[in-house]
Amino acid sequence: MVLIQHQLDTRFVPRWFAACERTAWSPFWRTDLTTGLLGLCKTPHAPDTQPERRVASALARFAALVPDRGLPLQETENAFRRAAAILTVLYPRQDEY
Repeated sequence: MVLIQHQLDTRFVPRWFAACERTAWSPFWRTDLTTGLLGLCKTPHAPDTQPERRVASALARFAALVPDRGLPLQETENAFRRAAAILTVLYPRQDEY
């Protein structure tokens, strides 16, 4: 959690992706998923980029791995939907006309 709060560069991006992927094998999958997604959200990004892309990719990877790992599908589906909803709040779409 300390790493998440004080990230100054992108060195820890692989760590946060690994935490999200580890959720498929971990009995503490909720904590790992939350930590990984939060780490990716707090990672600095370059101007004029899409910071939500990293988070969405990690969430999609989690969703792809879950069915093969025997985690409770209803719980993981709820976690996925909740995280996806949070993304829409953190990164609202800006329609450009």
